[in-house]
Parts: sequence; structure tokens; C-alpha cells
Amino acid sequence: MAIPGNEKDRVPGVLMVFDAKSGSILAADTMPDGQETYMSPIAFTQPGEQDPTIVFGSGGETLEGHLYVAKLSSLMKRSLGDAKIVASETGHGFVATPSVADINGDGVLDIVAISHASTAFAIDGKDYHVIWKLNVPGTECSNSFAVGYFTDDRTPDFFTFVSQGEWPNNTGSLQIMINGATGAIEHRDDIGCTGFSSPVVYDLNNDGRDEAILSVNTFDCSKGFVTESIDEITNSVIAINFKTGQQQTIDEAQGFKNIFSTPWIGDMDNNGYLDIVYSRYFSRGGLLVFLGMRTKRVELPIRIREKVRWGEYMGSKRDGVFDAND
Repeated sequence: MAIPGNEKDRVPGVLMVFDAKSGSILAADTMPDGQETYMSPIAFTQPGEQDPTIVFGSGGETLEGHLYVAKLSSLMKRSLGDAKIVASETGHGFVATPSVADINGDGVLDIVAISHASTAFAIDGKDYHVIWKLNVPGTECSNSFAVGYFTDDRTPDFFTFVSQGEWPNNTGSLQIMINGATGAIEHRDDIGCTGFSSPVVYDLNNDGRDEAILSVNTFDCSKGFVTESIDEITNSVIAINFKTGQQQTIDEAQGFKNIFSTPWIGDMDNNGYLDIVYSRYFSRGGLLVFLGMRTKRVELPIRIREKVRWGEYMGSKRDGVFDAND
């Protein structure tokens, strides 16, 4: 019931561990800063360690927050007060789930996250210092990074969407690809309007560099995101070739939208060819009106040559970790 920018009627977010068999709550604690939380947390085990690392975030679209790192053992003791702040943002929180990859070659997994204010942080997984940091001015971000080899080296790189304007009146969308080694933006485009799905990744043309596959909504972006009527809208699934900068349309449909759903790619029928599955929603009226959906599978004429590393939301293992050895 809280209005944007107002802390009245808000309660702290809670991080919880459930028993997968019985559904009972094994442990729970509130955000250390008392703020709300929207982020899907991640848990992973660093090489040589047994106690999993948890990464979680607080804050929202209009209230500040932090990115935290803690050990699972601390949460099990209900002591998130021991969590370490590794990044902070003023006036915005951390909504998008971070991605994890070794970007400095030391054998330790690093954390790459983006705040709702579109500040991207690369955090060293060994001592939590900031490896690089950048901001995309005039934009906001609720979309997680997809991870792949988008440049000509073997350091993982990062790609996502950011939304122009301020919530809840966001207009257009920007796509940014960040060089994982340097923190520089290597590719930037302004395809379509605001949406909150995340990209997936595969080397579609076998040139040694991955392409990003994403879902894009095209309509009159000047009307903003929260509007009662969108007369004409087209949803497209496209691939971006970062080597050439070209875009390839995989499929599109008029009168459909996709606000939140991330595509899935992989070999569904084990025939050696890449499949893509994605959902669209019938668009009548505003973007947030749900009137049913359609899920579609397309078999692409692309032979599977290597394992799909980032084929769904939070990666193909659904844990946010990019494994260079896969």
C-alpha cells in the first residue's frame, strides 16, 4: 500500500530458507538495513569452500538500498547483521539479480550487479573490492545481466537492457554490452521500449563470439510504460551480433507484448539443433493488463556445437553462475 518514494506503510524484506520437501521455514531474517527487497537472491560455492555464499539486495525503484554478501551459515543462525555491504545506491535499490563469473582470472568467482539507477558494479569475489564501476545516465534497470563471450577475448562479458526515464513513467529502452575485462561499454543501442525480461546467449553463427537473444516490445514509447491504452504493439525475438552490430529477427507478432518473461534456449528434443521457447501476452489496452498468453517453440537451423551456458533466466544452471568450464 506504500506510494512511490514514501517509506510509510513499508515493512522490511525477509530472506528465507525453506525445506524443499515439507515447505517448513528453516531460517529467516530481515534485510540488515530494514528496507524492502525485490531481488531474487543467489547462492553459490566458491572454489575450495564448503559454506555457500549468498548475494542479496535491498531497496526498490524509489528507495535506496544495498547489495550484500553473506554466508549461508549466517542466515541459518538468523544473523544477517553479519552481512557485508559490497555496493550501495542513493535513491534506488538493487532489483535485478546479479551474475557471477571469474573476470580477473584468479580462480575466484566475482559478482557483477546493476542497481536500479543503472550503476553497474564488478565486485572481486576474494576481498570484495570494486574491480570496475560505471553508470548509464538518465536510465533505470530492473533487468539481470546475461553473460557470454561477446568480445574477442576469453573474459566473460555482460549484456542487459536499461529503461530511459523514471519509474513508473519509463519510455524507451537501451541495450548495453559491457566488456568484462575493462568495464567499458562496447555496444549500445536503443531498440524498442521498456521491458523487464532478460537476454539469453549462444554463438549462433559459430564465429567464436556469442550473440544475445532478447525479447523486444515496439510501440509508441513516448506514451510511457504505465498507460491505459497501447493501440499498436509488436513483440519481436531478435539476436544481436556484437561483432557486426547487426540484428536478426527470429520471430515477431503484432498485437502481442512481453513484459517480464525471459526466453529459454537449448536442445529440447536432443536432436542436435537449438530450440527456443518464449511466451507472449495478448495486448489489449495497457501493458500491465493480462488477457492470456501464448507460448511458442521454434527449432532453429543451428546445430548445437557446444553446451548452452546462459540459456535461461539466471543462466542454464539457474544459479546466476557463468561456468567457463562448461
